[in-house]
Amino acid sequence: MYKILNENNTRNGEDSILINALNHYYNHGIFKKVIGYLSGKTGFSDSHVIFTFWGDLDDYDKTFYDVPFDGIEVDYLDDIKKYNLHDVYHYVNLAAQRYIEMNPNDKDEVDGILCPCSLRLAEAGRRRNPYT
Repeated sequence: MYKILNENNTRNGEDSILINALNHYYNHGIFKKVIGYLSGKTGFSDSHVIFTFWGDLDDYDKTFYDVPFDGIEVDYLDDIKKYNLHDVYHYVNLAAQRYIEMNPNDKDEVDGILCPCSLRLAEAGRRRNPYT
């Protein structure tokens, strides 16, 4: 399996679930489709990975959670972790940069897909920084 991101790209060891999920979608040829969903703050899933935003859940599905969550829940082969949006969009943007390096003809398309994601990344960073 090719890794668009690897352990050297993590800010901490707990991000491996998210990185493995992005690598999975890259290797299955639907990376651009998935980052489009994530950029639009919409979940996506297949038989190996589930990206879930709280807003994706209906009332019944919400009963499986003790408390609502911000950000996104990532389930990769039954390893589950919740991530804040800032971290998710950081890795999505990093993976997209790597994708563009390998597929320079897709730059304009990927940049267009990422526009909402980049705006959310900037917004999430401002909310996390009390001095801005």
